[in-house]
Amino acid sequence: EGVRALWPQWQVVEVRELKLLKGVDMDRGGRDLQLFVSPPPYGSAEGFDVSVALQSDLGAGRALSHYRCVVRAEQALPTAVPAPRGVHDDKTLSVAKAYGEWLFHGPRFQVIERIAGLSPAGAGATVRASHPREWLAGRGADASGWLFDPALLDAAAQMAWLWARAYRDESALPTRIGRVVRYRDVFPPRMHMEYARVESADPALIRGNVVFFDEHGVPVLALEELDSIASAALNRLGGTARAAEDTA
Repeated sequence: EGVRALWPQWQVVEVRELKLLKGVDMDRGGRDLQLFVSPPPYGSAEGFDVSVALQSDLGAGRALSHYRCVVRAEQALPTAVPAPRGVHDDKTLSVAKAYGEWLFHGPRFQVIERIAGLSPAGAGATVRASHPREWLAGRGADASGWLFDPALLDAAAQMAWLWARAYRDESALPTRIGRVVRYRDVFPPRMHMEYARVESADPALIRGNVVFFDEHGVPVLALEELDSIASAALNRLGGTARAAEDTA
């Protein structure tokens, strides 16, 4: 969003090497953040890359970086790359169990509407898109939508969490996305999300590729190398565990 504001004549097409460096701790008093965008060292008619960091100001000229990534801008959005959809019929999971027992997400992030099934190869689900007016005060119904819908990106990470819980009895927090590319300016209200597992030599790493399809099976958004770190200790963050703590 920041890159679009600085270079409105260009299309923001993808984000690469999105890394979590230090989570943002929030309290009721709020938190001031700043977006640091490094100007591109050079550009061309094809496009350019900029480095972006989300930071907290620590004062005295110091800043703490929470996230970093590279944003790509080009003249037009890329053409969608066809992607396969798998059959995931090894295990079933209800949305009520997912959000009520395994995940910890509040209402705005609960955009998985139906889980089609899980398998050792991945999972499939129906998800709904979100709009800035649902998240930001003062944004009307006629305001432009997200470039990269945060609810969809989080839904992809949620599915990695659910897969890890179903097959390893572990929960998995996202730490990195290798690449996110969008093929549309406007996302459909509902999409099929395909989560495909990618094997990793690191036993603690849960890696997957995720594609969001429209009703005609055409990709609208894709994530490559969604990396999460899995641990049974993280199961304490799930809904059932938190409810038990609240009543203790």
